[in-house]
Amino acid sequence: MKLLKAGKVITIVMEVIAIIGAVLGLSVVVMAFVNPQLLLENGTFNINGIDITKPLHLIENPSLPMALVFLTGVVTMSITALMVHRMHGIIVETMAGRPFQPCTVKWMKQIGYCAVAVPLLGAVMSIVAMLLSVDGLHATLDLGGLLMGVLVLCLTQVFAYGLELQKDVDELL
Repeated sequence: MKLLKAGKVITIVMEVIAIIGAVLGLSVVVMAFVNPQLLLENGTFNINGIDITKPLHLIENPSLPMALVFLTGVVTMSITALMVHRMHGIIVETMAGRPFQPCTVKWMKQIGYCAVAVPLLGAVMSIVAMLLSVDGLHATLDLGGLLMGVLVLCLTQVFAYGLELQKDVDELL
């Protein structure tokens, strides 16, 4: 029970941080068009597998790659906020003694889809960058996040089975 209480607090804190991160990310997207040199001096930059690999002074128009990278960060933080919010709901249901509920199965499915969507977002943004011929930008696919999402989707089936068992027990009583 202590672990669930700690998880409840941690998910609230993580959700607030993710929301703040998304809002700050939006302001940085605007800053990428106002003055991208303030955001990055030299070297590389990475958000969610999307990299800026050239120093900005070597990129012809640095605003577009910076905006794409930070916009991806905003979407990622928004998805993370949703995932953590759903985790919090699952913890609350579990603490109440109701882990096998239709809402829990639905929330786990949403967490799985979001976990799969985050690494795929980087790949999609890489394709967008290639189509727009954005200089100095490339992306990679995070297989760890993708596998975690698939694992959560598999666990969703276990919870769905637990929900069916719970219904059967309730009908017998």
